[in-house]
Parts: sequence; C-alpha cells; structure tokens
Amino acid sequence: MKNFRKSLLAILASLVMVFGFVGTSFAGVMMQGFYWDPPAGGTWYDTMKSKAYELSQAGFTAIWFPSPTKGMGGGYSMGYDVYDHYDLGEYNQKGTIETRFGSRAELEAAIQAYKNAGMQTIVDTVMNHMMGADEAEYNPYTGTETWTKFDYVHDKFEKNYEHFHPNVTHNTTSEPYYGGQFEPDICFYNDYNYMGNGLKEWSKWLKIDIGFDGYRLDFVKGMQPDYLKSWKNTWPMSSSFTVGEYWDGNRDTLNWWANEVGMHVFDFDLFYTLKDMANSNGAFDMRGLNDAGLIEINPGRAVTFVENHDTDEHDPVTTNKMMAYAYILTHEGYPTVFWKDYYNYGLKDAINNLVWIHENLAEGSTSNLYSDADLYIAQRNGGKGLVVGLNDSDSWRSQWVQTRYTNTTLKDYTGQANDAWADGNGWVELWIPPKGYTVWSTY
Repeated sequence: MKNFRKSLLAILASLVMVFGFVGTSFAGVMMQGFYWDPPAGGTWYDTMKSKAYELSQAGFTAIWFPSPTKGMGGGYSMGYDVYDHYDLGEYNQKGTIETRFGSRAELEAAIQAYKNAGMQTIVDTVMNHMMGADEAEYNPYTGTETWTKFDYVHDKFEKNYEHFHPNVTHNTTSEPYYGGQFEPDICFYNDYNYMGNGLKEWSKWLKIDIGFDGYRLDFVKGMQPDYLKSWKNTWPMSSSFTVGEYWDGNRDTLNWWANEVGMHVFDFDLFYTLKDMANSNGAFDMRGLNDAGLIEINPGRAVTFVENHDTDEHDPVTTNKMMAYAYILTHEGYPTVFWKDYYNYGLKDAINNLVWIHENLAEGSTSNLYSDADLYIAQRNGGKGLVVGLNDSDSWRSQWVQTRYTNTTLKDYTGQANDAWADGNGWVELWIPPKGYTVWSTY
C-alpha cells in the first residue's frame, strides 16, 4: 500500500508539474542534486544515484540534475560552458571521455534509479551560448577571426559562425538577445533555423533517449521569448515540466516572462525577501512577507527556493536558513531544496520534517492571519491545512489569531510547542520560538 501511494503521488506530482496546478494542490518538492564544483573525477552521478531511495522516502518528488553536456573545461566543467550538446560523457573530447559528473552510462543509471524510486528527473539545459570551439574562422560579419567552428568526433549538430551572432539575420551583438555576458551567443533563426530546430531535437533526445522528465532552462533572460514559446509548444517539451532561470528580483517581470513563454520560473523576488529576513539578524520587518514574491500574484508559475548553486557560491543565506525553508515548504509555489543545505550544512532532519508537512498538510490558498515587525502567521486553507508562524525576535512570542479551525486541538508538527485549543470562533493562542517557526494543524 505504501508503494502504491508513493507511485500515485509521483503520478499526481508529474501532472502538477506539467499543467501548473501549483498552489491549489500538493505540488511535490524538488531537490537540486548538485552544487558549484562538486568533486571532479566522474563520480557525482554515482553519488546522486546512491541517494535516490533515501530522497524518495523523505518525500521528495523530483531531482534536478546538473547540465550533462561536455563543456569547454572537459573533466572540470560544470556544464554551463557547453561544447558538444550530444556528448554526455561518451566521446574523447576536451581531454576526457567522462564529464565532471560521470559517463553517459552512469547518468542513465542515475536517472533510472530515481524513476524506480518514483521521482521525476529534471535536466539543466543551456541554450543561450556555447564555448570551447575547435577552430577560429573568418567571420564576414565581424571582419575578424572568431572561435565559432565546432567539429565533433561524431559529426552531429556541428556549428560555425552562421549559427551565432552576428549574422545575416541578426547582424548585431546587442543585448539582451544577441550578445552579452556569454559568447558565442547562439542565433536560433539564421541558416534556416538550424540552431533553433537543432536545439528542439536535442531537447527531445534528452527526454526520449536519455530519459529525463523535465527541463530547467539556464539564463533565459538572454533568449528571445518567441523562440522559447515555440520550443515549449514543441512535443515532448509541451507535455513536460519546464522552469526558467530568469534572474530578476521584480515579480512583475517574472510574471510577464512566465506567462509569455508558458513556463514556470524561479521566484527570485521571494528569494531576495527571504534572504533579507534570514541574514538581517532580527532587523527585518516581518510584515514584508505579506506581499512577497511571484507566489503572491501567480503561485501556479512560481518555483521557490532558499539557495542554489550560484547564490551559495557568491552571496549565500548565512543565518536562520530554516526560517526561510519553513516559509517555502508551507506556502504556495513549487519548493526546491538545495543539496548542500540538506547533506552538507546539517539541515536534513529539519528539512525532512517540513517536506512531510508540505506533502501532507500544505494545501489550498493562503491567508495572512497576523504580522508585526517580528512575527508572521499565515494559514493554508485547503484540505487539512495548516497555520505557520515565523518569529524573527530573540525570545518566544505568543499571539492570538482567528483560524479556520473550531473547537479542536491544534498540534505543532515541528514538535517545538505544546498543543493549543481553537475555540468555537477559531481563536487560538500560538507560541513560536525565537528565530524559529511552528506549523500547526489538527491531529
């Protein structure tokens, strides 16, 4: 029965991921399965594989894989410096057969392990740019030699200067779509849509041949929305969960992009708010959580997170991180947990508790019940539901709030506070620990 329930939850989670019913039903929880510069040497896929059953049992429903393509950096590449789309650790190129993470066979074995555990597999894809060309060639559009000649040992999906900016179709390198931070910048439309069509075929191959279930798109800010919409409307991407990394702290911009291309998007607006809360050592005004993030205006498109491989490397959340996790794992949106937080930073048990809460209690719309400078209390209104409290002060706080629950005992599912009684009108006094959180629901 337990295995049947797990399989059913996995099926429901996959439907949620595809059709975007996040915020009104249990949406699952995704684990980011890597961080910046995990051990090189081709062992990371094996490490990921070894955690499949454990993560499934903890309640995770999806795993985000690193970019699997052979990069300019060979065995040290993180996969964002794409050299060969079709080399996933199979060909002797850039001084190595395996990628940093392992061989194609090891990748496929890891994918299968997660499928066997009832979890979805999400592939990190890079379609904005490439690096590490084999030769420089004369480019008539720049009047110079450019490193844009890509010749592979397998002769598949090779490239030259016609496939990057500038070219006859887009004779410019202006930002945001024709040049900028990473070079050479891919042109989707020149040479009879060679790159645009080729990347669609590659994305199809990643799902049909390699076995991935969904996609994470890197640096979507640098790619034309009309192409991404066309890509998303192409089978099998049209039936696959896709989330874009649009790095922008303005939720209106995130909302525009997600609706324009028909994809989910990481909620950077919420990330910055939660980071301020966690890192401010009590100086954050908790009333700022009442209207934070894309989840407040379009929760069905929001993928929430506390940390990722980029933020952890350059500007991490350093304190009170579990308060941030308590927020994303009790609120709407599709939450993502960072590997290092779970396995390296000692937060595993506390996160497991919140994952259980998310999968069993966090359902329906959200109502803000109370907030002041140090305290925030909100309620989920569907199913069994919950009431979550976050306390940013240095001492225990209590607060009377009116909830949906009447004439019943509420339990703190984090185990930090005693039971509380909700009266006939729903009023209940809740206690919340310093720099901490509680999550209440019925027995």
